[in-house]
Amino acid sequence: MYAICHTSFMPRNNRTQIDSRSSAEQSAFSAMENPWQAWMGVSFIEDVMNTEWRDVVGYEGIYKISNRGELRKILINGILGKESGTVGTQGYKVTKLYAYGKKTMRSIHSMVAEAFIGPYPKDKEINHIDGNKQNNSVENLEYITKTENMNHAIKMGLRWVPKGSACKQSILTESDVAEIRRIAKERGFRCGQKQLANQFGVSERTIQSIIYREHWKHVA
Repeated sequence: MYAICHTSFMPRNNRTQIDSRSSAEQSAFSAMENPWQAWMGVSFIEDVMNTEWRDVVGYEGIYKISNRGELRKILINGILGKESGTVGTQGYKVTKLYAYGKKTMRSIHSMVAEAFIGPYPKDKEINHIDGNKQNNSVENLEYITKTENMNHAIKMGLRWVPKGSACKQSILTESDVAEIRRIAKERGFRCGQKQLANQFGVSERTIQSIIYREHWKHVA
């Protein structure tokens, strides 16, 4: 564990006097007692104290990854040397690992997940819960299926799904769909579906799904 600590040189009798002071006075006195902590900021100290380091899976004793997504290389003297990374083409932070005479490109989020969540399931993908690919804290990662990952991306607005005629495979247009529904309403929903299918060059099942709004829901 890596922690930052400090030693106070205040006599005990002075500490007893502080206990009777107001909270504001104690805070001010604490800053005078430990100016280093006051300068660095309490949040910084808490971040360091809450950081946990574990071996990178497959690179034990060579690299360590933190629960906050920081990568370090274990140097000869045991000190952790900071490793830099870059943002890959898909927006994920990646870096090169060197070991056993080989160079391997790895993503930061995959190393965090394997070290802190567990082995990588074959049928799962790693999802960034808040949608931010740069936030590789373990609390922001989870294993989910590919379908769940896609649905999450759509929900977060990270993935655009083409609708209607925007799909390359679409035969119909929005105006075609509107016309099919108009004709079906005039004739009765169960009448003339085969004729409509032949007219618009699609299957009867497609006509049925349009009439009952199973698909093309964005068309009025």
